[in-house]
Amino acid sequence: MPSCQVVYDVTQATYTAGIPHDPFRIDPAQNPHVPTSNTIPSPVPILNTIASFFRPRPILRNENVLIKSNDVYGDAMSIPIDPANTRLYFININGINLDKQAVQFRDLCTKMKKAEIHIMAIAEHNLDTEKFAVRQLLEKNAQRTFPHHVLQTSTSSIPADKFYKPGGTMLLAQGDVVGRIKERGGDSLGRWSWLKMIGRNKRLITVISAYQVCKRPTYATGTTAYHQQESLLRQKGIKKPKPRQYFYRDLNEYIRICKSRKELIILVGDFNEPMNERSSMARIAASHQLVDLLFQRNPDTPEPHTYARGSTRIDYALVSPELTEAVTASGYEPYHQRIKSDHRGFYIDFNTSMLFGNETPSLAPIALRDFTSKNPANNTLYIRAKYKHLKEQQFFRHLADLQSTPAGDNAKAERLDGMLQQASEHAGKQLKRFPTPWWSLKLSKARATTEILQSLLSGYRNFLDLREALITRILEYELDLILPTTRQECETRLLQAQASLKEMEKKSLELRHAEMEAKANEAHDTGNTNTKKNLDKMRAIEAKVAMYRKVKAIRGKFNKNGFTSIEVPASWPEAHTAVEHLHNLPDPKEATAWKTVDLPDEIVYYLLTRNRLHFGQADGTPFTTPRFTRDIDWAASTDSSELILQGDYSPTELTDLQALLLQHCKSPAIDALNATITEADFTSKFKSWNERTSTSPSGLHLGHYKAMVSRHDVDLNTDEGQELESQRLELIRAHTSMLNYSLQHSYSYKRWRNVVNVMIAKEPGNSKIHRLRVIHIYEADYNFLLQAKWRELIKHAESKKTLHPGQYGGRSGRDAKILVFLEELKTEICYASRKSLINFDNDAASCYDRIIPALASLIGRKFGMHRNVIFVHATTLEETKYKLKTSMGVSDEFYANCQAFPIYGTGQGSGNSPAIWCIVSSVLFACHEEKGHGAYFCTPDKQMSVSLSMVGFVDDSTGQVNEFELDSQPTPEFLRQIMQQDAQLWSDLLWLSGGLLELNKCSFHQLHFDFDSDGRPMMRAGTYGEPLQVHDALTGTKVTIPAKSAFTPHKTLGHQKAPAGKNRTQLRVLKEKSDNYGRLVSTSSCDRNDSWFFYTGIYLLSIGYVLPNCFFEEKELYQVQKSALRAFLAKSGYNRNTNRLIVFAPIRFGGCGFTPLYGLQGEGQIIQFITHWRTRTTVGDLLRVAVAWVQLHLGTSWFFLADSITPLPHFPGRWLKSLRQFLARIHGSFEVDSYFLPPIQRTKDVYIMDLVLHSNCYSENEIRVINYCRMYLQSVTMSDICLADGVTIDPAFLLGLPTDMSSTSRWVNINQARPDEPSWKLWRHACSQWSLQGKLHFPLGKWIQPGDKLRRQWPVYYDHSTGELYVRQTGKYLRCVPTDSIRFHPVSTMNWKPTATSTPVHARLSIHGDAWIAVIASTPVVPLRSPVQATFAEFLATLEFWETELFSDLTMMVDCYEFIRMVETQRHRNTDIKLLTMSDGSDDAGAMTFGWIISLPDGTRLAKCSGPVYGPFGTSFRAEGYGFLSVTRFLFRLSEFCGITPEWRVKLMTDNLGLITRLEKSLPFSDPFPNLTLQPDWDVTNEIIKTLQSIQIDPILEHVKGHQDDHTLYEDLELEAQLNVDADEEAGNYQTMYPAQRPIIPRLPHNRVQLHLSGKVISSKLKRSIREAFTVRPYKDYLQKRYKWDTNCIETIDWKSYTQAISRFRSRRIQITKLCNDLLPTARWANRYDSLTTEHCLQCGELEDRDHIICCRHISRTKWRATLLTTLRRVHDSPENNPYLLDILIDGLHSWMTSIPFLSSRYPRRYQKLIQEQQSIGWRHIFNGHLSCQWRILQDSYIRQRKIRTRTQTGANWSLRTQTTIWTAFFSLWTARNETIHGHDLKTQNQSRHRRLRAEMELLHTKRDSVLAVDSDAFIGDTPEALETFLTVSTATHIQNWMNTWRPLILSSVKSATDLSIRGVRTLSTYFIPDPTPNRAPRHPNSRAHRTTRPRHRRQQQALPQQPFQTRSLRSFFGINPPTTS
Repeated sequence: MPSCQVVYDVTQATYTAGIPHDPFRIDPAQNPHVPTSNTIPSPVPILNTIASFFRPRPILRNENVLIKSNDVYGDAMSIPIDPANTRLYFININGINLDKQAVQFRDLCTKMKKAEIHIMAIAEHNLDTEKFAVRQLLEKNAQRTFPHHVLQTSTSSIPADKFYKPGGTMLLAQGDVVGRIKERGGDSLGRWSWLKMIGRNKRLITVISAYQVCKRPTYATGTTAYHQQESLLRQKGIKKPKPRQYFYRDLNEYIRICKSRKELIILVGDFNEPMNERSSMARIAASHQLVDLLFQRNPDTPEPHTYARGSTRIDYALVSPELTEAVTASGYEPYHQRIKSDHRGFYIDFNTSMLFGNETPSLAPIALRDFTSKNPANNTLYIRAKYKHLKEQQFFRHLADLQSTPAGDNAKAERLDGMLQQASEHAGKQLKRFPTPWWSLKLSKARATTEILQSLLSGYRNFLDLREALITRILEYELDLILPTTRQECETRLLQAQASLKEMEKKSLELRHAEMEAKANEAHDTGNTNTKKNLDKMRAIEAKVAMYRKVKAIRGKFNKNGFTSIEVPASWPEAHTAVEHLHNLPDPKEATAWKTVDLPDEIVYYLLTRNRLHFGQADGTPFTTPRFTRDIDWAASTDSSELILQGDYSPTELTDLQALLLQHCKSPAIDALNATITEADFTSKFKSWNERTSTSPSGLHLGHYKAMVSRHDVDLNTDEGQELESQRLELIRAHTSMLNYSLQHSYSYKRWRNVVNVMIAKEPGNSKIHRLRVIHIYEADYNFLLQAKWRELIKHAESKKTLHPGQYGGRSGRDAKILVFLEELKTEICYASRKSLINFDNDAASCYDRIIPALASLIGRKFGMHRNVIFVHATTLEETKYKLKTSMGVSDEFYANCQAFPIYGTGQGSGNSPAIWCIVSSVLFACHEEKGHGAYFCTPDKQMSVSLSMVGFVDDSTGQVNEFELDSQPTPEFLRQIMQQDAQLWSDLLWLSGGLLELNKCSFHQLHFDFDSDGRPMMRAGTYGEPLQVHDALTGTKVTIPAKSAFTPHKTLGHQKAPAGKNRTQLRVLKEKSDNYGRLVSTSSCDRNDSWFFYTGIYLLSIGYVLPNCFFEEKELYQVQKSALRAFLAKSGYNRNTNRLIVFAPIRFGGCGFTPLYGLQGEGQIIQFITHWRTRTTVGDLLRVAVAWVQLHLGTSWFFLADSITPLPHFPGRWLKSLRQFLARIHGSFEVDSYFLPPIQRTKDVYIMDLVLHSNCYSENEIRVINYCRMYLQSVTMSDICLADGVTIDPAFLLGLPTDMSSTSRWVNINQARPDEPSWKLWRHACSQWSLQGKLHFPLGKWIQPGDKLRRQWPVYYDHSTGELYVRQTGKYLRCVPTDSIRFHPVSTMNWKPTATSTPVHARLSIHGDAWIAVIASTPVVPLRSPVQATFAEFLATLEFWETELFSDLTMMVDCYEFIRMVETQRHRNTDIKLLTMSDGSDDAGAMTFGWIISLPDGTRLAKCSGPVYGPFGTSFRAEGYGFLSVTRFLFRLSEFCGITPEWRVKLMTDNLGLITRLEKSLPFSDPFPNLTLQPDWDVTNEIIKTLQSIQIDPILEHVKGHQDDHTLYEDLELEAQLNVDADEEAGNYQTMYPAQRPIIPRLPHNRVQLHLSGKVISSKLKRSIREAFTVRPYKDYLQKRYKWDTNCIETIDWKSYTQAISRFRSRRIQITKLCNDLLPTARWANRYDSLTTEHCLQCGELEDRDHIICCRHISRTKWRATLLTTLRRVHDSPENNPYLLDILIDGLHSWMTSIPFLSSRYPRRYQKLIQEQQSIGWRHIFNGHLSCQWRILQDSYIRQRKIRTRTQTGANWSLRTQTTIWTAFFSLWTARNETIHGHDLKTQNQSRHRRLRAEMELLHTKRDSVLAVDSDAFIGDTPEALETFLTVSTATHIQNWMNTWRPLILSSVKSATDLSIRGVRTLSTYFIPDPTPNRAPRHPNSRAHRTTRPRHRRQQQALPQQPFQTRSLRSFFGINPPTTS
């Protein structure tokens, strides 16, 4: 320390002498050595004192003031803190010892709380906070202490072996100051952390906690923070970095950036250097004008040392000068006064108002739920407590009195509602408030053991003998527990049991899942598949819930607890301006200047003002004017409302649009729905409602309701359970009664009339007031009422088909993607037809918030809502008080509906808002459709058409216009005029309903085609023509709507769509999103399960959302997922370079189970096609129209999706083309009900494009050109281009110049420009392939269709009925009468049309022109008549194949007419049911059959039947569905044959409850929802529904329990049970006679499409089948190539048993994949990726691979092999098992494991095929799961031959047991092997780990001479002895940390040294001169016809001069002189 006194003058940047003297005093009460003073001088001006902190001085500068080494320096910390202050505290804590409970950190938080520290800054926390477990522990303990907190940590990226890692910084903020934090972060090297806090007027204050390492470390290499930083800096390529130098550089740059953003700085830290002229921190302070705060306040007080072993002040605070005036106190605390550390802590108290510019708003306490319904025990307590409380208050008696009062008593109802609320709150307070671990039997037993030992210890302490009672409990729980005999032993055992219980509770979910998996496997073995499915499903759901919590935390962004400041327009008035002055506030959307509001009361004022105005936006629209408010009140209960609903309202002063809207409000059925809530409604809704949803301002959150409907923990079979259930039902009844009182008496409870507004930012970080979204929080029971009744309304409207089909929002079975698909289909049609179209995209502003209640009520009643329900809703809205919830809590102020500020809208958060907007917009769409132009699409033959006016999803809607039927398309300008009219109409309709079109968000695409000279179409690019002009009803001005280029996408419902191009924008968005997910998961602490859940549950759903509507190529989508896939692979436990065929193979086939995005896209496309083709919706019809136009465009005789393999180079469009390409990849095709093939017109007719494609004479481009010519002629088949004689091609068609005498198409034509002459030359060349000089090689035959059915209009027709000839002339026909057999004389011209008796003929004018000459050769075709069937059996035989199979073995006990008579006889009896039917099904290993029987109610059997079931997957559901279908079709055909319309009441029964449930749900709807068509076996159930709907019977569907005869005699069963036995017998008998699988399914009539994959029809498991079709085949090809199997060999593998075995090892999913694909991390495999590890077996020294692990000669492995073979014998030791199979298996395994030849000759001949197949596969592959099918086949044959009846010893189970036994044994071997390498307990693991790390260290140090010279000091010492010493004294953890720190640097250095060593070295070939390039003929510039991409312009390289090749020796190339010869 220099003796001179210097001061740094900031203004002059020079050192000058002099010391300013203006000290701050130290409180003498805290330090008696300081002189006292009554007043404290005010601080000197800032500019005069900035320099004062630079003065270095001795510790004891003034001998008059003696500061002890451990006294307070500065001001002593005052506790409690002044409420006006904010406290910051810093300390170098010298490490936090983070045990499992984080006790030290919890204690630190407690001390922070007691000291009232708001921001704690910490250096050297010495934790690896990169680990999720560390951050989770810190967060968990901080959360326990502080309701509001933010924790920010930083550390280096070098991983630590355990929690400890030197260095790091931390900032912990708590309390109200948390609300100010806007951003946070840390340095990548762990040198500092920072928080950015916002003050008034956007004032940003950055708090930085920093730690600078020491000047030099103790050792040259190590793991300290210094070494970590040095290593990381070196890895960046910095030679000999000095961490302190880079600390200064980087921190200085960071502060510079902060300052450039006008941020104020508070920098605190341990800088390991004093503040003097040589320090880097002094330079930072000088550069940025920062003040050494603690010194500035105590300039004359000697500096303390802040490090116990130091002598200088190295911990200090540097702050911006502007903040110094805000400091009220600061000082250093003595060592260990508050926190244990070798550094002093210091604090700074700031005056909050001066620091931030305003007071810090108080944050509202976090409203934690007091209980959750997920705990069954809690639910029990809740029900009992609530019921008891209500019982004591006599609530139920009062409720009964209220219900018996006809007129109602609202005051009493309010009191009862209060009692119900009070009881709910009381019950909630009785419950446990801590989470419980997952239940499992093992955990339950551990808990019981602990409780028994506690009881026993209590007995010892109180001298009680409790043994007998405790033994009873031991037996009850089946515990393996022996009671301790002494107290000491009991205490020891209890401690052990408690520790064990604690560990189990941590792993409770894993224990539960392991038990569930074992039970599921046991259920599968015993044939109980339903139990297995339920257990698997439950386990998957629980795992998903647990993992989602963790993944959500990883995904979640920083939550800053609400708004503490907002921005409002600067032009808005000051806060608390009177309400009456707020009518005309400027629109925030147009504001350019903003002001920040941060005072709590002002925030509330402005937000309430904004919301008041926001929900009043509809004021002034027509239905809010007095003209309508007089006639229609909010509840639509006036007389005028009734007239409107009846259609009798017709005042004269209405505008046309107003009248139109009210006309559409006419109701077909007023009050069609009832006004009640059922208990079933209450239970189902609350059971499915997410409990975490925010509801109920009163505090009655969803937990109160869900506790009554969720599972409790009392057995219902006990008296206690029955009592509890009775109480539960009574409570539910009470709640529903209160709701029904409200509806019955049209009363709204006061509690319902309080709504809380919650504000949410639309964009993170944007607090501008108009960018905040308002959410309404309603009472839970009221919101339930809204949801239940309006959902019922939508279902009612769906069933009546009264909703407009264009609205897709708020409706079941429809999602946003459908609307995007609709847009894609319109584009497909335009591409195929070349028709023009305009799409107008628009957005309604705040649609929920602008709903006019009166209009919503009126329209709700139109659709059938009961008037009482409407009245309750309207009354509540009209009288509601809206309060505001901010981070400061719920406001006392509110806004409400009043005359001055009317409030409209139901708002987001209301349960009925989506439904209300759905019905309102539905009426608006209907009005627009009636008055607007819209768009029209039809198939070419006009047999199907679709009209579109407006289509939308909630507030996003699209208008469209076209002129589709015109052959010559209109100009773009004409379409824009029509579109402008429709857009204006929609804007006016929205305004009329209270809405507003956001015109600034609107745009439109115009699709218009131009043509090249050869006829190639091109969608016109760019923007052209005038934009649209729409009148804005709000402002009264015209707004310009811009056009988008066809190649520019618009964002719609999460998609980026453009009509033209390859959608690159969407691809880029997907790539960015995928990469972000990859980075997120790679930097997170996700374990393997979390990562897998993240991938399947989040990544695939997010990325895959848009893919069904896309058409990307496979390589494009692979690039999208490439980066993220590598991250997910690594985090999921796989090598990121694993072969992608293994990666994408399904898990059940041994792959990793990842999904290729191209497969996901194709899967979505197929599902989208199937769902919409199966339903007759607007989208379904438009899809058919698109397919029809593509089919016409292609012009082939086969459906393009039925054959996906044949190339079609002229395929138009994008989406359907992409779908077809994917179908080709998976060998798939579609079988549809209509292929839309243009029919042939004549016999011997052929399709033109078939001939062109099959000729193989033309290139792809030439095929396209020929097709352009064909489409110009509007021809499809040969008859279309020929003359009517069928012999000659029309010469005009050959030239491409049709004449008046040429035939013309009667269909809607493709818009095709005429190609140029070269194209027609090519066309004529094509015609010459099937003709010679215009004459066909094979003339056409007779006409198949009459003239009126032909698709072309011909110039001449002959009418066979009249004998007259009709010749076309100038648009009309000239009628000619015959004069002889060939001559026809003209008579008159008339408007004649072809008739059914006319056919085209070829005619010519006579020489004299007075007659037409025609040869009449063809005659009309007479339709065939169906023969009459005499018997019912003959009638059934004439049906289609699919239906005749339903009656394969039909037996009728009476004839059909007697059947009818006997059923009709039931009418005369007093019985409701006329007929009983029972159906059943049987499934035996995929072979399915059905059976049914029909009976009268008296038991008389009338008919029975059995038959086969078709399907690729054997399921009982499909089998029983077929039986149900068969019996319903029987009733249908019986009534049809007998000619009756039966009005019977029939009970249709089956023992499949799932089938009954599905039928009951679907029967009310005439058309299925699109998403329901994907249900398994939907084709069968849909056909049943259609059949039932077509029969005039009244069906009763009933479930009957099956197999009741297992325990009861047949004679003692009821009739229904007997019929079930009979039907089951019928199905079983047919199964016995015809045991065959039938995978090819005949398409049922109402199943409009079905998917074929590799010869199978997929009726269930659709998604899985598609994915496997895409991935399994390539995977099997990979296996075949890898293991050199032939095609026959891989097909012999028993894949079914293989997949079943894999499903048994879900918990070992990753290990199974690696085992099946030889990817286990054996020593040899590990050595490939890490050369520092050995590749030899540690037990025998040989190379260790997978096979060696099994075949190793070590004694332990020999024993294991013997044990394996013994286990296999024991598993298969049963007389039901084939003994030869076991012997072959053991011999084969033994021969392979011991390398002894297998002697197959020892076994009978019938087993030779098995042996040969397994040997071809490989005996080693049994460990990979690859068993031959012969094992299963021979076992099944064995039990059949011996007639053994068994369900557990089948061939499939034999193979399954074999595989699971072998895998279980192998994994036990693998575990033993790993324990040998890594240790079996903590001690041996550490020893093994130390040995391994030692070997790696020694190997790493062998590279000492291979690194760059600059990195040679990275090693430990210079000698082997130094390394040996280090390894001897270091723990494994220390060595691992050293490796983590330095190993990456060393390996990088080795690579760099290697690269440098070969830099500049030329390859040998460069020494030789290459041969000159041979001359090539010049290429014609247009040789690539119809180039679609720009030619690449390559820079021409300078050619080398050609030199003659000279023979030279190799020596001459290197300048070596030849040896001299002597």
